[in-house]
Amino acid sequence: MNRKQRRAKRKQPVKTNHSMTIQLAKARDLKTLAHRVESDRQAQRCLWLAVVSMNDAFGIGKDRLKIWAQKLKENTAEYARMSREVDADYANEKLRQRVSQVYGEEVSCLYEDELRGGK
Repeated sequence: MNRKQRRAKRKQPVKTNHSMTIQLAKARDLKTLAHRVESDRQAQRCLWLAVVSMNDAFGIGKDRLKIWAQKLKENTAEYARMSREVDADYANEKLRQRVSQVYGEEVSCLYEDELRGGK
């Protein structure tokens, strides 16, 4: 091998696992998307359960459910506004306080004790 051939060989780009890195990133994004989709579907099922339960318990039909859906939309927009303008913790606390007011007793978030280290 002459000098020119050796120099040409040295100038070849270093092989990396760039394609593997890209594949891993795509897989991670797909996994995140799959989790988001499943989370959204679970939230939808919870709302469907609420609708069916309100119908079973109180006989609420399509007219009153349309009013409820409109109020849900308004409250969701208000929650999003508070999250955007202040922060998510503030919006979550305001929502928790409102739920406590509606229930007439103090409510707490799921797993709140576990997240704070338990009591």
